[in-house]
Amino acid sequence: MRYVIIIIALMSISLLSAGIFDSTITFPLVTVNPSSTSKALGDVTGVANIWSGDPLNVWSNPALVAFHEGIRIGYMHDLYADDYTDNMGYNKYYQNVAIGSFAKNGLGISVPLPNYNGKIGNTFDYNLSTSGDYKPYMYDTVSEISLAFNPYQFAWNKKSEASEQCFDASVGISVNILSSRYYLDVISEDSFSSHNEHIHGDATEINGGLLLRFDGAKYFHLQNLELQGTFGMAGTNLSNSNFKYKYEGFTGVSRTLPQDYRFGAGMYVGLPIRLIEKDNTAFTAYCPHFMSIVFLSGKLAFIDNSAKNGYGMEMGLLDILYFRLGSCNTIGDIDMDNCTGWGLKLHQKGKWEFQYNSASFNTSSMIDLHSQDIAVVYHF
Repeated sequence: MRYVIIIIALMSISLLSAGIFDSTITFPLVTVNPSSTSKALGDVTGVANIWSGDPLNVWSNPALVAFHEGIRIGYMHDLYADDYTDNMGYNKYYQNVAIGSFAKNGLGISVPLPNYNGKIGNTFDYNLSTSGDYKPYMYDTVSEISLAFNPYQFAWNKKSEASEQCFDASVGISVNILSSRYYLDVISEDSFSSHNEHIHGDATEINGGLLLRFDGAKYFHLQNLELQGTFGMAGTNLSNSNFKYKYEGFTGVSRTLPQDYRFGAGMYVGLPIRLIEKDNTAFTAYCPHFMSIVFLSGKLAFIDNSAKNGYGMEMGLLDILYFRLGSCNTIGDIDMDNCTGWGLKLHQKGKWEFQYNSASFNTSSMIDLHSQDIAVVYHF
């Protein structure tokens, strides 16, 4: 019986939640974007989205952190799926994420922080149900450290022309420390004897990214319109790392971690508040735009030739309220479409900023899913 339990545990780790994730994916947590903003905008489009300033979206592209000026902390504790039961007895999946970033003058770093589970970074708590004498506990964790550099920030000076400052770019690299833990406490019927089964797996992978930005307002000397465009690309598991599961020192199943490449483009259009309010007031200082629109497009391609295409649009009102709509179509087991969401951004004297983001999306094999997160920003 003991070895049957071990085999079942190993199978559940590698084939976990076949209705939510692609069952062929090892360590599915690395394929799930923790950002509610990106989920509402078509998921994979986050690779080129520099305007949200969401620290959780650094998952999409490590080069993003160079554009996230100031100190930022993002946090999410939410049910990834609820009221779902498969033949293994799982019914709730919690995702818990805490990430902090620091960036100034084109140099940025993002680090994982302690989350709700007491782990570091991004955690899936699979909340395995207890059955009879078996009390299992299983979770996966990704601790991601990202570093990005924008060389253009150092090249510009006071004498630089506006047309010279309309182009900038950043390169980024991240290291993911992956861990999977399965604990199973087995208590005998007489309650006088028990034993524990511990299965764990670990891996480290390296990711990279590039982000380009073009400021059309500076290049064309536009006075009453802000116009920007971006192009982003990122690669996951460039180190071609494997994930190995171990049981009591014995190395068992070894699987290749997912490898994918993301490409995306975005456009931002901002209408200044001065178009409708000529005087400089506390209101115009708080809301520099009476409307902003963001268009995003992205693609994620796995090395096995499967792909994911995403599209998104965001409308912002007074730099406070944001409405989002997107779609994401996957060639494979999961189709996500009709992505929607909204966001709230509050400021305090141009220094402090509070963000709340919410998203709703669905898959072909599940009920509607929801996600929400918060972020706190301090500008120098």
